[in-house]
Amino acid sequence: MKKRAEIQAGQAALVASLALIGAPAWAQSQEAGAGEGNRAGREVVIVTAQKRAEDVQDVPLSVVAVGGGDLEVRRVDEVSELANIDPSVSFRQSVTPATSGFKVRGVGAGTFATGLEQSVSTIVDGIVLSDPSSVQTLLDVDRVEVLRGPQGMLFGKNASAGVVNIITRNPDFDSVSGRLSMSVGSRDEQKVTGALNVPLSDTVAVRLAAGHQHRGEILTNAVTGLPVDELDREYYQAKLLWEPSNDLSVLVGGAYAFTDSFASTLVWRDVTPGSIVDYSLDLYGVEPGPNNTTSVTDFQPYGKQKSYRGFVEANYDLNGYTLTSISGATESHVVSLYDGDQMAFDFISFNGGLQDYRNISQEFRVDVPVHWPIRLTAGAYYYESWLKGDIRQAGFFQNFAVGAPQIPSPQTTYRSSSSIQRVNAKSIAAFTQGEYDLTDTITILAGARYTDDEAFLTYTTAPFIPGTPPISGNPPFFSQGNSADNVSWKVGAKYEPTSELMFYGTVSTGYKGPGFSGLSFASTGGDQRVAPETSTSYELGVRSEFWNGLGLANLTIFNTDYEDYQAQVADVSAPVFRSIITNAGELRTRGAEGQVSLSPVDGLDLGLLVSYIDAEYQDFPGVGCYPGQALPECSLPTRSFNADGLPLEGAPKWSYTASAAYTTEQLFAGYETTFSSAWAWRDDVNFSTNQFPLTVQEAYGLLDLDIRIAPIDGSWAFSLYGRNVLDERWAAHIAGAPVQSSNPSGTYQAFSPNSFMTWGGELSINF
Repeated sequence: MKKRAEIQAGQAALVASLALIGAPAWAQSQEAGAGEGNRAGREVVIVTAQKRAEDVQDVPLSVVAVGGGDLEVRRVDEVSELANIDPSVSFRQSVTPATSGFKVRGVGAGTFATGLEQSVSTIVDGIVLSDPSSVQTLLDVDRVEVLRGPQGMLFGKNASAGVVNIITRNPDFDSVSGRLSMSVGSRDEQKVTGALNVPLSDTVAVRLAAGHQHRGEILTNAVTGLPVDELDREYYQAKLLWEPSNDLSVLVGGAYAFTDSFASTLVWRDVTPGSIVDYSLDLYGVEPGPNNTTSVTDFQPYGKQKSYRGFVEANYDLNGYTLTSISGATESHVVSLYDGDQMAFDFISFNGGLQDYRNISQEFRVDVPVHWPIRLTAGAYYYESWLKGDIRQAGFFQNFAVGAPQIPSPQTTYRSSSSIQRVNAKSIAAFTQGEYDLTDTITILAGARYTDDEAFLTYTTAPFIPGTPPISGNPPFFSQGNSADNVSWKVGAKYEPTSELMFYGTVSTGYKGPGFSGLSFASTGGDQRVAPETSTSYELGVRSEFWNGLGLANLTIFNTDYEDYQAQVADVSAPVFRSIITNAGELRTRGAEGQVSLSPVDGLDLGLLVSYIDAEYQDFPGVGCYPGQALPECSLPTRSFNADGLPLEGAPKWSYTASAAYTTEQLFAGYETTFSSAWAWRDDVNFSTNQFPLTVQEAYGLLDLDIRIAPIDGSWAFSLYGRNVLDERWAAHIAGAPVQSSNPSGTYQAFSPNSFMTWGGELSINF
């Protein structure tokens, strides 16, 4: 009854917000950039989802494009907050940035293995990132494109589930211009960003952007009395555009970001009565539960992160053929240390480590003239990465008995371990994709990509604290290679009976390269290889416009089957908490996505995005049982079962985002006043593969409000905003206790920055 009442209250708030105020319609962003125009009364949103500039309504795949202006209105500062824009996207929040990541249509990855990349590829200005967390903030963004489903042709590097494509703003030759924005809010939130565009000549222009962000704490540590989730971040970005002739353009860009304090700390949600964790919380008067914001750990969590990104893109028009070269390099370094046992006693009080990522890439591409009957893109791609993960643990590692709390004594042996994984991976690919106009209304689509992957792992482990014995179980040295090749393909057709209506159908495959587990040798016999992940997707869609372009209605239905899905599970044979990466056999995800945008009267924009996802495992042996699970297999020594038929963890069935915006000049002469709101709702979700009943996040909705006033000339704007104004407390991730012997049926949770209500004001100046 309580859950139903909360949902009904949230839906009532949505109806009220749509009736009174609003937010921009996503598909009609006026900040989308890249050659906008007007078609039948609407702003045309240009995207590069197929590596060429196209109207989003003409692209035969499921893509959501959000302009930089809309992101600014919604206060989407971090990549994790993109989940509040597109309901088909979710973000797995974990204890370190390196183990967090995107999921699209329920599928993604967030693992502790350095040698395994994400299933959703993150791309910034044409460069694939080996570490998605290196995009520490969304600075001076032109638009974000979310490509749903396998993108194995043009974005083939580890895009078996989708692509998050981020495009930042380019320099222009129009004039000196810029923007300065300053905001303050609750939770001691402070943010300053600025951008400056300067034409240096008729052929050279530069664009510079920078920002600083501070966010105060919500979570505290009862043992130390210190905050554990403060954030301080600085970021810088620069681009130079050189156009010596009408045929040649060269774009050079770079970015640097530095976070000098962060800690994605966990807090207890459930504890086992009489356990050592229960005793630990009682000592400091902390009550576990969904609203708990206090940790109790003897080790104070700590984190730092810095990242670099650079690229050179050259485009040359050769008699109608467009030749493109994109050279890129990225590097990131993360230090994230936290209390492994999450209690006030030293079992594994020092946990976490260091992650270093570096990669280079080179893409060559050619587009044939657009007036050809065949619109063809072909190219070659090279990618190489050097990844290093140093997982460190230290503590007394004694066993705890339920009902008999034990505090470590001086006689207990203190142990430490540094497990270093180094992975060098290389990928070479050749690709092509084209469209052929069979008739004036029918176009056929086809494409293919060949990929050859090689990877090599070296693993070493030793105590990192002098004089301490090692943590047993793993060898001091191990090395192994892994390789695979793949042909991904796509075929389909689209039918356009009128300029306002398009139907399409495609069959496509996706591919994610091989990798290594590199975490727990004891139960795997030394073989750390993880096979490639592949997917086959069937998609049907319709794109339509009505009311002379003032309305859009889109629908997509899909069915995707995954083979050898790469997943992280608990190593149930280990005496302490460890994880391994394995291939989950078969996974199927199917569903539908809908989008409606309306501008029924002048100044009013309404938008709705809906996602339905039915995702379940078809075969997944070896999943660890949760405490008390009533299966015959769970009483056996292996304590594992086949998750065949269980839903995919972290994938809500229903989710939607509704928005409305109303702009008027009637309140104040010479000024525009905009009232906007957005409501993001997500269904129940279980974060555990074994469907542990205590790792369920109930359905919730988030309401954002914004009031903005600006002069007609747009020289400045002032806004008052509220995020999560209903103060809906929700967990971005819930997991079972890291040390089951200390808290057999316990769970802990991680919060998102948007898990708490925030109010504030912003002043922006444009010149």
